[in-house]
Amino acid sequence: MKSALFAISVLLGLAACQTTTVSAPSASSAVSRDAILAATTASELLALGARRLNGPDIRAELVGQKLSEGSWTWNINSDGTANSAAADGTWESTSVWDIVGNQYCRQGEDAPRKCSDVYEQDGIYRFSETESELAGWAVSVVQ
Repeated sequence: MKSALFAISVLLGLAACQTTTVSAPSASSAVSRDAILAATTASELLALGARRLNGPDIRAELVGQKLSEGSWTWNINSDGTANSAAADGTWESTSVWDIVGNQYCRQGEDAPRKCSDVYEQDGIYRFSETESELAGWAVSVVQ
Protein backbone atom coordinates (compact mmCIF):
# COMPACT_ATOMS: atom_id res chain seq x y z
CA MET A 1 0.00 0.00 0.00
CA LYS A 2 2.84 2.37 0.90
CA SER A 3 4.54 1.68 -2.44
CA ALA A 4 1.31 2.37 -4.34
CA LEU A 5 0.85 5.67 -2.50
CA PHE A 6 4.49 6.55 -3.15
CA ALA A 7 4.07 5.82 -6.90
CA ILE A 8 0.95 7.97 -7.06
CA SER A 9 2.65 10.85 -5.24
CA VAL A 10 5.63 10.63 -7.62
CA LEU A 11 3.32 10.72 -10.65
CA LEU A 12 1.37 13.65 -9.23
CA GLY A 13 4.62 15.46 -8.52
CA LEU A 14 5.80 14.90 -12.10
CA ALA A 15 2.47 16.06 -13.46
CA ALA A 16 2.69 19.22 -11.38
CA CYS A 17 6.09 20.00 -12.91
CA GLN A 18 4.85 19.77 -16.49
CA THR A 19 3.73 22.92 -18.24
CA THR A 20 1.21 23.09 -21.01
CA THR A 21 1.37 25.79 -23.62
CA VAL A 22 -1.83 26.83 -25.32
CA SER A 23 -1.57 29.13 -28.28
CA ALA A 24 -4.00 30.75 -30.64
CA PRO A 25 -4.39 29.19 -34.09
CA SER A 26 -1.77 30.42 -36.50
CA ALA A 27 -2.66 32.35 -39.63
CA SER A 28 -1.76 29.26 -41.64
CA SER A 29 -4.32 27.08 -39.83
CA ALA A 30 -6.81 25.73 -42.30
CA VAL A 31 -10.32 27.10 -42.03
CA SER A 32 -13.18 24.92 -43.23
CA ARG A 33 -14.55 25.57 -46.70
CA ASP A 34 -18.02 25.85 -45.14
CA ALA A 35 -16.82 28.66 -42.86
CA ILE A 36 -15.26 30.51 -45.80
CA LEU A 37 -18.47 30.16 -47.83
CA ALA A 38 -20.66 31.14 -44.87
CA ALA A 39 -18.99 34.55 -44.55
CA THR A 40 -21.29 37.23 -45.96
CA THR A 41 -19.13 40.29 -45.36
CA ALA A 42 -15.49 41.15 -45.98
CA SER A 43 -15.06 41.73 -42.22
CA GLU A 44 -16.18 38.18 -41.44
CA LEU A 45 -13.85 36.75 -44.08
CA LEU A 46 -10.89 38.81 -42.86
CA ALA A 47 -11.58 37.63 -39.29
CA LEU A 48 -11.14 34.05 -40.54
CA GLY A 49 -7.67 35.00 -41.76
CA ALA A 50 -8.38 35.79 -45.42
CA ARG A 51 -6.25 38.32 -47.22
CA ARG A 52 -7.43 41.04 -49.55
CA LEU A 53 -5.57 40.85 -52.84
CA ASN A 54 -4.01 43.95 -54.34
CA GLY A 55 -3.89 44.60 -58.09
CA PRO A 56 -0.60 42.76 -58.72
CA ASP A 57 -1.81 39.79 -56.61
CA ILE A 58 -5.04 39.56 -58.64
CA ARG A 59 -3.05 39.55 -61.88
CA ALA A 60 -0.51 36.98 -60.61
CA GLU A 61 -3.00 34.59 -59.02
CA LEU A 62 -6.06 34.71 -61.29
CA VAL A 63 -5.13 35.87 -64.79
CA GLY A 64 -4.45 32.96 -67.12
CA GLN A 65 -6.09 30.54 -64.70
CA LYS A 66 -9.11 28.31 -65.03
CA LEU A 67 -11.32 28.86 -62.00
CA SER A 68 -14.24 26.72 -60.90
CA GLU A 69 -17.17 27.12 -58.56
CA GLY A 70 -18.18 23.50 -59.08
CA SER A 71 -21.16 23.99 -61.37
CA TRP A 72 -19.38 26.44 -63.69
CA THR A 73 -15.90 27.43 -64.84
CA TRP A 74 -14.35 30.82 -65.47
CA ASN A 75 -11.25 31.63 -67.51
CA ILE A 76 -9.69 35.05 -66.97
CA ASN A 77 -7.58 35.49 -70.10
CA SER A 78 -4.48 37.69 -70.31
CA ASP A 79 -5.93 39.56 -73.32
CA GLY A 80 -8.57 41.26 -71.15
CA THR A 81 -11.40 38.85 -71.94
CA ALA A 82 -13.01 36.27 -69.69
CA ASN A 83 -15.17 33.28 -70.50
CA SER A 84 -17.45 31.38 -68.19
CA ALA A 85 -19.64 28.37 -68.84
CA ALA A 86 -21.93 26.02 -66.98
CA ALA A 87 -20.45 22.57 -66.42
CA ASP A 88 -23.59 21.03 -67.93
CA GLY A 89 -23.31 23.20 -71.06
CA THR A 90 -26.58 25.10 -70.53
CA TRP A 91 -24.99 28.57 -70.73
CA GLU A 92 -21.79 30.41 -71.51
CA SER A 93 -20.78 34.03 -71.21
CA THR A 94 -18.02 36.34 -72.40
CA SER A 95 -16.92 39.52 -70.69
CA VAL A 96 -14.08 42.01 -70.67
CA TRP A 97 -12.07 42.73 -67.56
CA ASP A 98 -9.35 44.97 -66.17
CA ILE A 99 -7.76 45.77 -62.85
CA VAL A 100 -8.39 49.25 -61.48
CA GLY A 101 -6.32 49.99 -58.39
CA ASN A 102 -6.84 46.92 -56.23
CA GLN A 103 -10.15 45.82 -57.73
CA TYR A 104 -11.05 43.30 -60.41
CA CYS A 105 -13.51 44.98 -62.80
CA ARG A 106 -15.63 43.21 -65.40
CA GLN A 107 -18.36 43.97 -67.84
CA GLY A 108 -20.48 41.26 -69.38
CA GLU A 109 -22.62 41.36 -72.47
CA ASP A 110 -25.32 44.03 -72.00
CA ALA A 111 -24.40 44.42 -68.32
CA PRO A 112 -23.04 47.38 -66.38
CA ARG A 113 -19.39 47.42 -65.36
CA LYS A 114 -18.81 45.96 -61.92
CA CYS A 115 -15.68 46.18 -59.76
CA SER A 116 -14.94 43.89 -56.81
CA ASP A 117 -12.43 43.49 -54.05
CA VAL A 118 -10.94 39.98 -54.14
CA TYR A 119 -10.19 37.91 -51.04
CA GLU A 120 -8.31 34.61 -50.73
CA GLN A 121 -8.40 32.04 -47.95
CA ASP A 122 -6.86 28.57 -48.29
CA GLY A 123 -7.02 28.69 -52.10
CA ILE A 124 -10.65 29.84 -52.17
CA TYR A 125 -11.34 33.22 -53.80
CA ARG A 126 -14.31 35.40 -52.84
CA PHE A 127 -15.38 38.60 -54.61
CA SER A 128 -17.22 41.54 -53.10
CA GLU A 129 -20.75 42.14 -54.35
CA THR A 130 -21.10 45.58 -52.77
CA GLU A 131 -18.73 47.65 -50.66
CA SER A 132 -19.43 45.51 -47.59
CA GLU A 133 -21.09 42.30 -48.83
CA LEU A 134 -19.53 39.30 -50.53
CA ALA A 135 -20.93 37.54 -53.58
CA GLY A 136 -22.70 34.29 -52.72
CA TRP A 137 -20.23 32.19 -54.71
CA ALA A 138 -16.55 31.30 -54.47
CA VAL A 139 -14.00 29.91 -56.91
CA SER A 140 -10.77 27.94 -56.73
CA VAL A 141 -8.02 27.50 -59.31
CA VAL A 142 -8.41 24.24 -61.25
CA GLN A 143 -5.11 22.37 -61.28
